[in-house]
Amino acid sequence: MNDSFLWGALEFPEFERAGMKLQGILTAINGFVTTIYEAHPCTQPMIIYLDDYLGTHRQGNLIYDQMYNTIMTLLTKWYRLLAVSSADVVRRIVFADTGETMYTPKWIMKGDRFKEEVHFGAGGHMLILWTLAYGMLDAVTTYCDDERWTMERNGALQNGTAAEDTSSSPFTFNPDAKNLVDNSLPPPLTNETMLEKISEEWSNLVRSREERCHDDSDANQLSGTPCAFAFIAGPEGYTPTTGKLEGYLR
Repeated sequence: MNDSFLWGALEFPEFERAGMKLQGILTAINGFVTTIYEAHPCTQPMIIYLDDYLGTHRQGNLIYDQMYNTIMTLLTKWYRLLAVSSADVVRRIVFADTGETMYTPKWIMKGDRFKEEVHFGAGGHMLILWTLAYGMLDAVTTYCDDERWTMERNGALQNGTAAEDTSSSPFTFNPDAKNLVDNSLPPPLTNETMLEKISEEWSNLVRSREERCHDDSDANQLSGTPCAFAFIAGPEGYTPTTGKLEGYLR
């Protein structure tokens, strides 16, 4: 199947409405992430996104219900953040039996639809805990494996026991580009982010943050006293109130 044909389908009204909902979710998550990093230009806080939502906000429409999960996955990959979804763990089980109440709320029919209810009991909260614990353990072990491979590779190069160094190969990455990828956040991913401009925008954004970090005494003071942990439910509520968010994180 040539999926380029699908672009024509996006012109139908139903997909246009879906696009508006996607844009709203995109704006909320983008705004939250950029607000966090703009409040801490000299450090890179670790953001963990948790998705525990299974349904009923969108009157039972499963495509709309799963849009948040889709956009969250897209943006956490874009920003290289840690994302954990307890909803994904049990989604198929729940859809196969929407009457179960171990991991979901007790959904009650109201007319021909379930009444909106997103608050589940102890089973759902235990699922979140175990999913988050597994996600953190997986992230730590993956990082440690990568670091071990890098250290072994560097040691082998120094001892002359590794394969020929390909640092001058035309197939290696541009060092400046690799530095951007490894050490900085990319520009927000919006419907105005264009392939032709992304490289320049990324470099300019990093330059701006570095200048602010060195010149802004308030930014330096804030970066020196970050909180160890902050839990925020419904991040879109914090997006337009940067001052409130800064105060909470301090």
